[in-house]
Amino acid sequence: MKGTTKPNRFKLAAAGLLATLLIAAAIAPAIADEDREELTVVNTQEPDSDGEPVLISAEDALLRDAQEYASDMGVSTDEALRRLQLQDSIGELNAEISTNEVATFAGLWIEHTPKYRVVVQFTQDSEETIKPYLEQHTELADIVEVRTANVSLADLR
Repeated sequence: MKGTTKPNRFKLAAAGLLATLLIAAAIAPAIADEDREELTVVNTQEPDSDGEPVLISAEDALLRDAQEYASDMGVSTDEALRRLQLQDSIGELNAEISTNEVATFAGLWIEHTPKYRVVVQFTQDSEETIKPYLEQHTELADIVEVRTANVSLADLR
């Protein structure tokens, strides 16, 4: 007798769950439509006296980005600014290496935690290959870490 009650309870629970899901599916669009009417897009920039958004300078935009980055990463705003300002150099380094070292280049990425660094991978002679690039991009010398990979990006393609 006990063996027959468990499947029945299971069937009952499954039927209840199915009914709940069907009801939720039926009313969800109506709820979403109601919520959609209440959504408001908020512009974080203060409007001018005519109600038009005020454009901010590139420096102010960078400072806002740095403040957000600092908050997210738990670093000072000065450190966040430094990291954000290095992005152009990091992009240039990536472009140069991916163009000039096709046979051995295996990737470049930024790690934000646990330690901020730029990781560059080559399939061979990693330390020697990176040297001339770091002579050109001295601002990156202290944060670049080179690693060896088994396969280049070109071989993966």
